[in-house]
Amino acid sequence: MLKEQILPFVMGTLCVLFSNAQQISTDDSLPLEQLIENNFGQNCVEISNISSSVNGSVNGFSSFGFFERGNSNFPFENGIVLTTGNVLSAGNSINTNPLNEGDNDWGTDIDLENALGISETLNATSIDFNFVSVANQIEFNYILASEEYQQEYPCYYSDGFAFLIRQAGTDEEFTNIALIPGTNIPVNTSTIHEQILGAAGCPAENDQFFEGYNVGDTNYNGRTVVLTATATIIPNIEYEIKLVIADQTDENFDSAVFIEGNSFNASVDLGPDITTCGDSVLLNGNINNPQASYEWYQDGFLIDGASNPTYEAVESGTYGVVITIQLNQTSCVISDEIEIALSSEQEVSNISDFILCDDDSNDGVEAFNLESKNYEVLTTVPPSSYGISYHLSEDDAQNNQNPIASPYDNTSSSQQIFVRIEDTVNGCLAFSSFNLIVNPKPEATEPDPIIACPDPTLDGYTFIDLTVANDQITNGNANQYVTYHYSQPEADNGWNPIFSPYLNYNTSETLFVRVYDATTGCFSTTTIDVQFQESPAINTENQWINACEQDFDGFETFDLTSVIDNILQGLTGLELSFHEYYNDALTGVNEISDPENYANIVPNFQIIYVRVFDPTTGCFTITQIELHSNIIQTTFDLEAFIVCDDPSNDGTEEFDLEAVETELEDGYSEFETTFYLTEDDRDNE
Repeated sequence: MLKEQILPFVMGTLCVLFSNAQQISTDDSLPLEQLIENNFGQNCVEISNISSSVNGSVNGFSSFGFFERGNSNFPFENGIVLTTGNVLSAGNSINTNPLNEGDNDWGTDIDLENALGISETLNATSIDFNFVSVANQIEFNYILASEEYQQEYPCYYSDGFAFLIRQAGTDEEFTNIALIPGTNIPVNTSTIHEQILGAAGCPAENDQFFEGYNVGDTNYNGRTVVLTATATIIPNIEYEIKLVIADQTDENFDSAVFIEGNSFNASVDLGPDITTCGDSVLLNGNINNPQASYEWYQDGFLIDGASNPTYEAVESGTYGVVITIQLNQTSCVISDEIEIALSSEQEVSNISDFILCDDDSNDGVEAFNLESKNYEVLTTVPPSSYGISYHLSEDDAQNNQNPIASPYDNTSSSQQIFVRIEDTVNGCLAFSSFNLIVNPKPEATEPDPIIACPDPTLDGYTFIDLTVANDQITNGNANQYVTYHYSQPEADNGWNPIFSPYLNYNTSETLFVRVYDATTGCFSTTTIDVQFQESPAINTENQWINACEQDFDGFETFDLTSVIDNILQGLTGLELSFHEYYNDALTGVNEISDPENYANIVPNFQIIYVRVFDPTTGCFTITQIELHSNIIQTTFDLEAFIVCDDPSNDGTEEFDLEAVETELEDGYSEFETTFYLTEDDRDNE
């Protein structure tokens, strides 16, 4: 599936909703060196050798520049933006059209393809510079925004994007530091998105880092939350960094990366806040720079004599480190803070309830695999090595008695379970609890069959509104949602729903129904039969009525019912109606009230449509009647009949008058045709 192939559908159906908030402003007027130095040049980092090897200038516009938040709600006050299109299109004014700027003349950056192991990129924008930092860590904050965040595109496409770093002056490979936190997975639209319904096998990917669709502030369809790129380096050593973004496969649907101004800087990281029952915590602020001096603070007050890169906290409180490095005439200062809580019992965050859906017995009892909660339990305490046990009472958990074996059958819903968490390294204890809940399956009523008739405009097929059965299946429960599927496994997993209206391919079919309860998260399944009835098998050959009028004004009175027997061919139990227009016959409206005395409304020749309805099946067939005021005047073909002479060229040939008669009558029967050699003979018979 190519993006070009499905673009018309997107353009026809996508309704992009932008908020009324103000847009960011973008500016391409700053020279590249000034742009980087103004936004990245800090006292703690020296920048040099700024260049851009590929950008939108080949297409006559700039693909990088400066942005400001202004009155918008954009997370960054200002910074730089790199795009795969025109940087001025990223903001400034609302644009609901897809951003598809750039053409095939605008090439790529080979370092990006090598680093990410991809190919066929184009419309690349790269900014390369060298830097020297006083600390052993640098970082900057960024947001990825993209037009690829629409329809099913994140399931199949992802524009290339990376922050590449290596030691300057070496041939070593670049390392990409634009990664999903805690992983080695590059950040792009395929690795960060919500679950996309309707796309088989496209579950959510790291959706906690996806801010949403059409957030506003910019002209891109979706974006990530604020992310941080971090690299561990050697202080006072020169490094090369390349910021680069490119379209994948084709130039359609641009992307952009917004980098917060002044966020590229040396940093120190004391780590996440710590809650522990240990006696002390060793804090490490070492940036591996011998020129650095350290000051430690507790609750905002300087700690006397605490001037080493590390500090052992023996009390609960807010601890901070301030690191100063003297650089010529200026000072570089970096800092960080951490919350430390020392307690005999560790604090834990809440554990979610363990919820299962009842089986078909609906007895409210299920087998719970308590060990499957271990991973969640471990996320509630600081990293360490733990023993976890589950108990039926708080006293049992406190005293480490009567642990529950897994799987465990609940005795009620909801039933509280108590958790004992013991740190096997230092003996710290933590306690928590959660509930076992068994939710009932929704009651899915097996529905009546859907009876469908062939659509006369679709050559025997028809579109069927499956949703007419929803209320019967759910008993009118508004919290339950119904989907239809071709197989039981698809219904069980909610895969590949059939969208209504549904076009039949078989004369009868059993579809599988999934009923999902949004309140409980449980589902049931049933089936529905779709039965296709035949339309009445009437005579659909051409019917005609000739008035044989003598005044030749083209109007006469017709008995439309005179053809009924010929149409029905002996069929009974059917209802007929006559209509002047085909669409009226399709819908059964505007029936001719007196078909035995019908005056034509179109002179000489008019079509009347007959709707033959079967009240037993609800199906109908449409045929037509030709009304001729005088069929001989309106229908017979009076053209000359020509044959070619034989080689004698004597002007005499045989004419087959029976063939001429057939052509004259043009398929209409019940006429007697006589031929004459002269007009007088014809007029006098």
